[in-house]
Amino acid sequence: MLFKDIIGQQQLKQQFAQTILSGKVPHAQLFLGNLGHGGLPLALAYAQMLNCENPTEIDACGVCSSCQKAEKLIHPDIHFSYPFIKTEKSDIATVFISDWRKVLSNSVYVSLFDWMLHFNAENKQPNITADECKDIIRRLNLKSFESKYKVMIIWLPEYLGKEGNALLKILEEPPQDTVFILVAENQDALLSTILSRTQIIKINAIETELLGIALMEKFELSPESAFQFASLSNGDFIEAQKLLSNESSDSALLFMEWLQICLYPNIAAKPETINNLVKWIDKFFALGRENQKNIIKYGLHFFEQLFQYQIIRKLDGFSTQEKQFAQNVSGRINFSNIEMLYNLLNSCHFYLERNANQRIVIMNISFKLSKVLNGITVELGSLAEA
Repeated sequence: MLFKDIIGQQQLKQQFAQTILSGKVPHAQLFLGNLGHGGLPLALAYAQMLNCENPTEIDACGVCSSCQKAEKLIHPDIHFSYPFIKTEKSDIATVFISDWRKVLSNSVYVSLFDWMLHFNAENKQPNITADECKDIIRRLNLKSFESKYKVMIIWLPEYLGKEGNALLKILEEPPQDTVFILVAENQDALLSTILSRTQIIKINAIETELLGIALMEKFELSPESAFQFASLSNGDFIEAQKLLSNESSDSALLFMEWLQICLYPNIAAKPETINNLVKWIDKFFALGRENQKNIIKYGLHFFEQLFQYQIIRKLDGFSTQEKQFAQNVSGRINFSNIEMLYNLLNSCHFYLERNANQRIVIMNISFKLSKVLNGITVELGSLAEA
């Protein structure tokens, strides 16, 4: 991966190149930001330039032996760790390296959901296991094969959990010429002891203009459409691709069906309505946790768009069906309750990420959504308690 091929992030790319050329490379950095902002592509380009045989002032050369191996993700001194589903036969990340290369060959802007499609995950949560931590230490204690630097890229270290304590010593005092690059989205989910041992680099949203140009080139869009999707995605290339490919259509339909049920006042008092809600929750429960979270993320996007609709009366980026539904419910959603609705979904997403009981969470939030949509103020409270 070359810096020049990464969308936007010009200031960071220049900063990283200067750091590498100066030889003053931090031994542990944390690239923090939405995955669609480009943390992983930046990590790949950083690792490639770090071991490039003929770097320029702004990038790796792209043609030397080291660069060619890095581009193919087969460089023996550039290592990867990532969340995966543990089985009896697989408890370390290298078992899945072929899948990892395949996913990144399609796009280096990859979401956890994209990665989990390679596993029969069902309702299982991915993790970076204790055995994987031991293997990271083992790999980094080996001598470099052919380059000066050994680089360990840990994608989504949030999934280390308490197992990350095993890495604290090597993070603080790594072997000579060893560089850690952690690519994370959620700072709150990381151990404070890991945060304190890394230099945090914020990966901000991609500049709208540069993201729009990239979308024009990749998807052959008109300038107007490209910049519209760049704006709707809030500078997130992964989200922009979802909007363009209508990947969110199933999530949209399920969310609208749910919200339609919640429009009824006092859901629990009507047998027909509570029966509809239970059937919807059964469908939701059967989807698996990552799909569940995608529906909630769509809901957050839906409320954001409705908030803008209150101001500019436009619903850009919505299908005809979504626009019709949004206009129908807009009378129930206004400046006085939009923040409460948004906070309810944010809290729901929080609990789903932490393995809370999905049925209890969704049932509780459904009752609260119904009250808010019918003009009743509610306390956020705990959605995970029966």
